Amino acid sequence: MKPVIKKQTVAIFMPQGFIDGQNANSFITLQDIQFIQAKKFEMVLISFKKVISFNKNGIAFFEKVLRDLHAKIKCDIGICDLNKQHYDQIKYFFNDDVPFSLFDTEDNALLFTREGTQKQNNNSVLIWKEDSSQRSIIAIELFDRGYNPVVAQTYNDYLSLKKNEDTYLAILDKIHFGLTTNMIAAQKVRNTVIYYLKDYLDGDILEQFDLTYHQNCLKIGFKTFMFNAMRVSSFNIHASNFFFKLSAEGAEYGALFAFVGLDTSKVPPSFIQELEDAGYLFFEREEDFYNDEDVKAVEKEATAGKKGKKLSKNLVSHIAQFTEATVHTLQVMTSIIPKKHDVKVQPLTIEDEDKQYMASSIAIYGELEGMITIVMEKSLVTRACEILLGDVNSDEMLQDGLSEIVNVITGKSKSLLSDENVSINITIPRNFDNLEDVHKTVGPKKGIQINFTFEDQPFTFFLSS
Repeated sequence: MKPVIKKQTVAIFMPQGFIDGQNANSFITLQDIQFIQAKKFEMVLISFKKVISFNKNGIAFFEKVLRDLHAKIKCDIGICDLNKQHYDQIKYFFNDDVPFSLFDTEDNALLFTREGTQKQNNNSVLIWKEDSSQRSIIAIELFDRGYNPVVAQTYNDYLSLKKNEDTYLAILDKIHFGLTTNMIAAQKVRNTVIYYLKDYLDGDILEQFDLTYHQNCLKIGFKTFMFNAMRVSSFNIHASNFFFKLSAEGAEYGALFAFVGLDTSKVPPSFIQELEDAGYLFFEREEDFYNDEDVKAVEKEATAGKKGKKLSKNLVSHIAQFTEATVHTLQVMTSIIPKKHDVKVQPLTIEDEDKQYMASSIAIYGELEGMITIVMEKSLVTRACEILLGDVNSDEMLQDGLSEIVNVITGKSKSLLSDENVSINITIPRNFDNLEDVHKTVGPKKGIQINFTFEDQPFTFFLSS
């Protein structure tokens, strides 16, 4: 089935009927793939406008085709013309971590292409996604293409803004960005990492829990960890031993662990006593956790940095992808062309510490292992966050905005590295209220420091092992 070509930059396949593992390859043949590769399209889409239903095997075939095309010609990939049922079904197949983009309509997909920048007089686009990182990425991509993104911060805000739908060029509430997104397995509230547990916990938790991810969260300074256990029925000795192991490793960092919502009547009393002896706290509700004075005290502390490994050649060789993602993101968000001052291999050094700074660190692991730290003046954070948050009226909003900036930077870095066939994973960003805590976490180890200014506002990028 030959694709429909839109303005010479977008190829759209249009399968129809029922799609399964038996017939999916008849809709996109080897000849079709070779045609796409030869033309090097900007975007390749599969339209579900004429699709009645599909199963997981059919979607798996399309996923492989799309991912192969992305790897070979660096095109954007996705599925468009999705009704709500089809959209939800695909998200379910991939446990919400869909590796390609999803668009409710073809027109909304074309907004993210060069041809899509040919707009009418109205260029405002309303955006609502429950996932704040997705909202941020979509807003920045649109802003970079000349649109005016209007980002709803809550669902109620979205419903209110949507009442004036005629004032928007498009409304985006059922789209998902795939390869460029920064999807993570845990949630961060303030500077606490929350893991969501469910069902009966046994030895399988060793495979279900990403220990490397957790260890990297410790590495970048997180000290409070919550296990939301409201959906846990019980657990056995194997799961209990696993929690002991986490506590022992966390003790080296001064970390605090707590269970919230666990029905202790369904767990052997000896397990609860032993976990309490190991330092675990137990709370009925999340509010109780955040209001606890011990939790508040630990949450604000920073972990003293340890003597780290030397910078690996492999990490250094990919500094270009990290800096490209960083500079491009901030340039788009601030509308300022930055000036690069110097590149040095040294411990993190901030010259004028009297300014008001905000900072954040995020760990990377996988084929590359290291930590990215950015330090920027508060006024620069405020300006960058205006696209994502509108009027910033509190320090809490600024902290949220800074987290989203770092998520977008590392998500874009991840995408650029995937184009070089380098796969990385990333943790949640850890924000800092002051430079003293930044220095404690980063420690005295040397890294690559690149200093910029955005007009007269300093910005530091620091990559360390």
